[in-house]
Amino acid sequence: MDDNSPQAERGPVVNRRNALKLSGIAGLASVTGCLGGGTGASGGSSGPIKVGLLADRTGGLAAAGIPMYKVAQYWRDQVNDGDGILGRDVELIAPDPQSSNQQYQNQAQKLILDDGVDVLVGGITSASREAMRPTIDDNSQLYFYPTQYEGGVCDEFTYVTAPTATQQLRPLVDYMMENFGTNAYFIAADYNFGQISADWAQIYVEEAGGNVINQEFIPLSVSDFGSTIDRIQGTDADWVLTLTVGANHVAFYKQAESAGVDLPMASTTAIGGTYEHQTTSPPVMSNLYGGWNYLEELETENNQTFVESVREAYPDTPYVNQMAEGVYLAMRLYEEAATEAETTDMESVHQVLEGGMSIDSPQGQVSIDPASHHLTQSVTVTKVTDDHSVEILDSQDGLEPTWLQDNCNLDEESTWSDPRTDMLKPDP
Repeated sequence: MDDNSPQAERGPVVNRRNALKLSGIAGLASVTGCLGGGTGASGGSSGPIKVGLLADRTGGLAAAGIPMYKVAQYWRDQVNDGDGILGRDVELIAPDPQSSNQQYQNQAQKLILDDGVDVLVGGITSASREAMRPTIDDNSQLYFYPTQYEGGVCDEFTYVTAPTATQQLRPLVDYMMENFGTNAYFIAADYNFGQISADWAQIYVEEAGGNVINQEFIPLSVSDFGSTIDRIQGTDADWVLTLTVGANHVAFYKQAESAGVDLPMASTTAIGGTYEHQTTSPPVMSNLYGGWNYLEELETENNQTFVESVREAYPDTPYVNQMAEGVYLAMRLYEEAATEAETTDMESVHQVLEGGMSIDSPQGQVSIDPASHHLTQSVTVTKVTDDHSVEILDSQDGLEPTWLQDNCNLDEESTWSDPRTDMLKPDP
């Protein structure tokens, strides 16, 4: 576990009920004022609807977070240029967590307790999500996690608008096995996303009769991959799976290219998440394959219109990544659910969402699975060419979060007042 893990940084959980106790008698008036002012806490019907966004704009995760912030602003502008939601404008409250799990925890508490947000969206790493989730759960806060991840969140208050490892990795591993061979070498970020995603990938490799030659788990602080590259070149690997995260880990691709590594590589983080095909010079990312629910290059008419509209509104958007679409899906789903519920009361909005809402999106139609609060959506397998353009190879529509459907059962075994708030480790 890296030093930036939620376990290393998690402090005492604060909630609306114990905030008064922690404040002391002298702070009673000010705390009461904070709690009474937010529509999220009260389900009020006047004033702006408050949407909290936590996405890094500085630090090692900024490349992923900046597009999320741009798309959130775009959505807010579109809503407010119309009739708002329920006739009310949207106020986007978006502090910068600075790629720090401690800041995620602190800012989530402020957004929930002080600002009284009606909905909270955000988090990039699974560690950042888990740093926030105790406060989210203890305060019955409606929350959307918009980033692809390892899978396993089974939480009454949480909706996930990005794919799980089971949705992304199966099509990608199958493609790599069929086209390049059965011997795989894994490198992954050393925290729960990388570790559990690697577990899933190993299951899929072995089910197809393949072999994982070696697995390496790399701390987020590491940027020297010389020894890893030497080990890869010393094996008979047919291809490499990279589940790396953050600015430091981009160095792996540059160093591998310089060292003459000519193996095909596969990833569910590079390109779609952090668009290295645009931030590095060809041919660093050549021959990298990916499995994405979304990336800017998707050729659907809806997507091209979406990308052009975002760029027109915010020309400095570096890339519309899959986390940005995850934010857009979260905010669209919230908009539709609040409109149908005719209120911002979080439990009422949640009941509409859990009913299995579907919307059209840049990637195509997506729908909420009531049992898991995850999306049924499409996954596209791509290749980065020598000039760093993206070639579409295959697409599968309607991929369900099957393992969570079978193990979570939120629609039958959990309620808003008696919630299930688990983190399940995929172990099929």
